Amino acid sequence: MVVERIEDTAGFEKLREEWNELLQASASNCLFLTWEWLHTWWKHLSGDRRLFIIAVRCGQKLVAIAPFAVRPRSLTHLLPFPSLTFIGTGSVGSNYLDLIIRKGTETEALQALAEYLAREKLMVELDELKRGRSFAGLLATQLKGRDWSHSETKINICPFIRLSGHSFESYLASLDSKNHSDLRRRLRKLDREFDVRFEQAVSEEKRDEALSVLFALHHKRWRERGGSAT
Repeated sequence: MVVERIEDTAGFEKLREEWNELLQASASNCLFLTWEWLHTWWKHLSGDRRLFIIAVRCGQKLVAIAPFAVRPRSLTHLLPFPSLTFIGTGSVGSNYLDLIIRKGTETEALQALAEYLAREKLMVELDELKRGRSFAGLLATQLKGRDWSHSETKINICPFIRLSGHSFESYLASLDSKNHSDLRRRLRKLDREFDVRFEQAVSEEKRDEALSVLFALHHKRWRERGGSAT
């Protein structure tokens, strides 16, 4: 295994095709780890961080990426030393951040990353993980075995609704009485004031169209209130 570090934007940009191919072949595959999401975040929201992307190769084949950046020390956040964080960390809606490791190479790649990081004089602060199901947690265990200290804190919970097997009516029936009555009342108001119908987006074209409408309505709702950071 050969480990390299990418510290400039040009090197980040060159990884695009390899990055997304690796992500497709990794158990950590999700939107928030795509090159497009993280590169856009870096371009607009990185602030005073500097790149510290770690790439692991077996021969010429990319087998792992640690999408890190170095955050300067911050006395206001009680961080007396520079710390490694995930690119995408912050109040921008990134969830399930993690290392990206090709299936079948997890053990060797994690060992290579741990050995590399063990030589660095940095703190590692990894947020927005899927608790109990992340390569980052396994990396922390590896570092602990190399005399690093380790702690875990629950910071955020991602709420979600299980819709599998539901029709709209059965979903309404699953709500508590307050939410059920509130939603029914709002639907009746819509019916009184508008010609309402439900449509389902069943293609990429329809999805793009529906999301554009959603974003427009969101901005219209919040503009008079001073805007929204969501």
